[in-house]
Amino acid sequence: MKTITRTLVALFAVVMAVLFLPACTTDGGDNPALDYTPNLQIDKNIAETIKIGIKEGLATGIDAEKAILEDVAALLKKDYPNVKVEIVTIYGDYNLALMNAHRSGSMPDIIFTESTSASELFANGIFLNLKRYVEAGLGIEGELNPAEFVESAWKWGQIGHDGDQYFIPRSYDRIVTHLNADVFAQAKVPLPQNNDWTWEDFLDVCDKLKKSDVFKNDSVNHVVDTYMGWDPIFDAVLSSCGADIIDKNGNVTVDSAATRAGLEMLMDLKTKKYSDQRTGGFQGGKSAMAFHSYTAQAGRRYIGEAKYNVVTFPRIGDNPMVGAGAPGFSVYAHTTADKRDLAWQYLKRLLSKDGQEAMAVRGMGSVPVRKDMQNPAENKWGEGFETINMQAFSYQPELDKHIDFYLNVDGKFQGQLVRLYRKLITNYIADGYSLDNAINICRTEMEGVLKDEY
Repeated sequence: MKTITRTLVALFAVVMAVLFLPACTTDGGDNPALDYTPNLQIDKNIAETIKIGIKEGLATGIDAEKAILEDVAALLKKDYPNVKVEIVTIYGDYNLALMNAHRSGSMPDIIFTESTSASELFANGIFLNLKRYVEAGLGIEGELNPAEFVESAWKWGQIGHDGDQYFIPRSYDRIVTHLNADVFAQAKVPLPQNNDWTWEDFLDVCDKLKKSDVFKNDSVNHVVDTYMGWDPIFDAVLSSCGADIIDKNGNVTVDSAATRAGLEMLMDLKTKKYSDQRTGGFQGGKSAMAFHSYTAQAGRRYIGEAKYNVVTFPRIGDNPMVGAGAPGFSVYAHTTADKRDLAWQYLKRLLSKDGQEAMAVRGMGSVPVRKDMQNPAENKWGEGFETINMQAFSYQPELDKHIDFYLNVDGKFQGQLVRLYRKLITNYIADGYSLDNAINICRTEMEGVLKDEY
């Protein structure tokens, strides 16, 4: 049976390799890598159409995303009146759909990208290394200077989070603790508003809420609504405890005291009935807290304007980390030189102050990626939320933690390894596996992936 399975896996690998062979396209030919010359002084009368591909089912909403992109297109059109921008939605499995578009010559010139799946996409060779544009603009007013943007978010668009630039972050997302002030008031528990609060403070609040009349006899609704199997949450907890899933030498080191400590912290929330595997949406307004990265606008939609507030994700231990990520856009490596240059001009405007404020104007409310726009009291993303602790969304960005253990091995393994990391949480927290068994399964399967056994 094992022989048959390996034969089928090998056959599948051959088929996938054929499907994903780099194809000749009707646009710019082979990936130029860094062998291209950026043009920052495009003819103002150029007539061209560039296409932007966005992902179906975006958490921010397709309509809001399109509206923002159209606003940025209007900024581009001020300088290049004969340039048209078309926005297309990419349906189905996103990575597969992109590869199919690449093979058929129908790939958009600008492609929506997320830091959580970037390494896999980088490995496919369809994105342009934007390093030449970044370097060409240094010292020139109006060009993109990496020093002007949130450092962590900018690095998430790089190979290995410390190398060549393959996508430009559009905004900045991090896990915060959304608060249902109405439930706190009913439970007669003070609303946490200290952005330096700790995990111990958080557990104390949970205990008081659970003992209140609101929750003590409630076996359905939980004090904190959170999906513990979501990367930015469980990885931040385990990493704050010192867990190192794969070390710098590429060895699987998931079986450690630090990993066990983090997993037990998560299980403690379930055992004490503070939380369970949920979605972060306040359980229809019944939960007091929710761990998530959605915006204040989204939080208000869940529970109502008068009820909503927010505080940071609680600090864990001596090396606290906060789960974070960034959506952004890449440029198709095989497009024509003119479209490539126009794509860069578009991305510049997306990261301009006007482009960043478009997110707030269109009701998205994501935190801008520009350093000079991090203060909500001075920027549009904080308008209408003057009584809310909006600083929680951008407080101490040096604590940001992006899932990154897979950077110590070949990028082609990212998808499989991250899925096994998630499976560890599901096996232990949701499916009742013992701690030893869940860790052993994760370690064995990760080692198998790295040996190409799976």
